[in-house]
Amino acid sequence: MTGASLPAGADTVIRYEDLLIRTDEAGRRLAQVQVGAPRAGHNVHAQAADRRQGDLLLPAGTVLGPAELAVGATVGAATVAVTRRPRVAVVSTGDELVPITQQPEPHQIRRSNGLMLQAAAQQAGAETAGFHFNDDPAALRQGLPALLADYDAVLLSGGVSKGKADFLPEILRELGVEQLFHEVQQRPGKPFWFGQQPGGAVVFALPGNPVSTFVNFYRYARPWLLAVQQPIAADTTGLGGPVPAVLAQEVQFKPRLTHFLLVSLEHAPDGRLLAYPERAGGSGDQASLLPSQAFLELPPEQELFPVGTVLPAWRFR
Repeated sequence: MTGASLPAGADTVIRYEDLLIRTDEAGRRLAQVQVGAPRAGHNVHAQAADRRQGDLLLPAGTVLGPAELAVGATVGAATVAVTRRPRVAVVSTGDELVPITQQPEPHQIRRSNGLMLQAAAQQAGAETAGFHFNDDPAALRQGLPALLADYDAVLLSGGVSKGKADFLPEILRELGVEQLFHEVQQRPGKPFWFGQQPGGAVVFALPGNPVSTFVNFYRYARPWLLAVQQPIAADTTGLGGPVPAVLAQEVQFKPRLTHFLLVSLEHAPDGRLLAYPERAGGSGDQASLLPSQAFLELPPEQELFPVGTVLPAWRFR
């Protein structure tokens, strides 16, 4: 039968269904081959035919899926070394933010950025926990040290621009987080603060407007999360680095800033990925994300982007 060991002295197997078996008048069972004459080794799966002893089966950095687990089990790898998921603290800031189950007053909004960042970070392989701080320097000084000590990364939303209540850059520096840069020449998402506590957590302090937060997560924080997990193929969603896309409509953008343009994507019959600009009402227009699949990255040294321009697209779905 299939999978059985080859008997000693045999070198060829004829499939049962390729035989016509009958009993003659003397009661002997006779088998007649119904296919061409078999060659030596026919239907024999020789030892080492799949892989040879010493072959590398699962390189370091491989994501363990069903096939990988099956191969590991076959060779008796009952225990394998794996990379743990990065632990990420997601922090929303602002007096105006209320829980999503609460009816906001006219001057308030619900805490949607924190929920978005947690979902996006989990999609990138992280374990997350959510926190919220009001615009209170004392509360920030008291609450942030534990997060910096207990987590691999801290994602903050809000409190990093130039407003009177934007205390985070100063407080983070006070707490020993080294500021690597503050502000990026881009739109949306310019007031982005990035730093690292020596030997400790990496800090992504993102602007509070929802589209700005969204852009900066997918452009900067997500690639970092994938990189620290080390896999060559960590990105099981296909949302890792940028992919080339062809602009399907002419776009003008005059400010000398990198511009992240919301686009929907469509595959042309010739296989090219076409990018169609979507309507967006600014960095606060969260609903503009719904019909879009990516941000097209427009370089700052160009104002006119004609149809057919090939640009990097950062996909988020």
